[in-house]
Amino acid sequence: GGQYGPDAEHAKDERFAETFVRHLESWMEQNPPGLGINWSSSLEVSFRAMSWIWAFNFFRNSDAFTPELFKKAAPFIDNVLVSMQATGPAAEKAATGADFSVKLANMRLLREKVKVFRLGTVASKSLIRDFKDFYALAARLKADIWEIYRPMPDGRKARRAPGFIIGPADIKRLSSLIAALEPGGPRALIANPVPLCLVPEGERKNLLGAAFDDGHTRLVLDPRGFFKPSYYIEANLGKDLARAWRSPALKKINSPARLTPACLGCDYLLKCLGGSRAAAKKARGIYSAPDPWMPARPKNA
Repeated sequence: GGQYGPDAEHAKDERFAETFVRHLESWMEQNPPGLGINWSSSLEVSFRAMSWIWAFNFFRNSDAFTPELFKKAAPFIDNVLVSMQATGPAAEKAATGADFSVKLANMRLLREKVKVFRLGTVASKSLIRDFKDFYALAARLKADIWEIYRPMPDGRKARRAPGFIIGPADIKRLSSLIAALEPGGPRALIANPVPLCLVPEGERKNLLGAAFDDGHTRLVLDPRGFFKPSYYIEANLGKDLARAWRSPALKKINSPARLTPACLGCDYLLKCLGGSRAAAKKARGIYSAPDPWMPARPKNA
């Protein structure tokens, strides 16, 4: 997909999208889900997922990307995460440049075929203000999970739009809005590491914590070909997965030895892990520092 994408993005030539679709359909026909050598290596699956994601992004508005294509591709995906940054056409155009009606139609097709349908939204002032509208859209789309992400510092020092500059008080408000939701709809969760002691104990089940970030249980394969602890930590751990996982640099970033006595004695230690290492590095210059959103006097459960 990658060899066709950049040209199609600039030239807007449908031939590139049509060529990708032809290769994709041929590959799917010859490689049924879970069968054959192309499904035996997790690294192979990871590289293929990246290629598909980029290609689907490049060609998302192409006429070649028909509802029939999405129906064929859906069985090859056990769950899907789709960005939901707006609740209407104008806001979607401003946020992502996408056609809102086309996006909704494709999301509904995926919902029909995929076992677990997830939505993701970066937390912002407007999200908190329009929380009910966002949740109503997630419910209409029949999402299983709605993940709301704490804005994280970009490892490459990109500037953040003003509306996405939020603080602990905003996360507390967001947590209370989630806690007040009626059961039966999409499960709303706050993702990206947040110190769990920031919110009341009864709301902590709605925070994912840091277990899936900062290299605690998984690594990220960067498009540049190396592994790193998370999307937001630009630490090159090398190209070999086993060596990256055992890397002293990784252990220095996420070792429990850096945590305070209060964190080490907390009942939520294995889920919270002291919050975000990327945020600590951004705020205080070192990964071993406390998350800047950590309360001065954290309360253990």
